[in-house]
Amino acid sequence: MFRLVQESVQNAIKHAKTAEIIVNVEQASDVIHIHVRDYGIGFEPSAIGEESFGIVGMRERIELVNGSITIDSEVGKGTVVRMSIPIP
Repeated sequence: MFRLVQESVQNAIKHAKTAEIIVNVEQASDVIHIHVRDYGIGFEPSAIGEESFGIVGMRERIELVNGSITIDSEVGKGTVVRMSIPIP
């Protein structure tokens, strides 16, 4: 979980040109939800390709723990990375 949050925050610092990044971590009975939001420049999600090693690595890590990840972004409106990780 730490590495997933770290990569999300690093991506926002490197690419988003934002002054604010918000990280929320919530635990439900059997799952942890993590949201990393920035209010930066955003991007077109269809532009994520295999050369986006950080995001590819995040997807691989989350699959290892049977979790899920979605990345929602819109140009000019920022990005939200949502992750859910089941608690065994």
